Amino acid sequence: MDVGKNIKRILSEQAEMLRKNQVNVQELYNLGTIMLAMAYITGENYYYVLSNAFYTFSDTLTPFLKLVSMPLSIEFRQQTERLLDELKRKVPRILDTISEAIGTDKCKAMEAAAELLMISDRLNNVTENLKNLVVISTQE
Repeated sequence: MDVGKNIKRILSEQAEMLRKNQVNVQELYNLGTIMLAMAYITGENYYYVLSNAFYTFSDTLTPFLKLVSMPLSIEFRQQTERLLDELKRKVPRILDTISEAIGTDKCKAMEAAAELLMISDRLNNVTENLKNLVVISTQE
């Protein structure tokens, strides 16, 4: 059984789901677990970076999606919609890049993981700002 081929298939499936506006955060988290297992099995350190990127992304995506589903002002709704559009454009491309690079181009895979971590950071920042607004407006 070719584990690398199965990982590439899973990454491709997740990229396709995201293109169709379907997000399965648990599957993204599971990809982190798979990458961690690959790090243990192969001894290749770049799998640790990939694992961290998937864990971080799934951990920041969940609260962001919860907040986006809440009623927001037009200003904040537009901000979150722009970020969602960016996610729809970038994340499938990142997953495709990782899929193509696994086993062949470690640097390219880690660069894609870095992009995923940058998106996670933006998601986290927006989520924290929106959380503060939601808490303040519910207390008023």
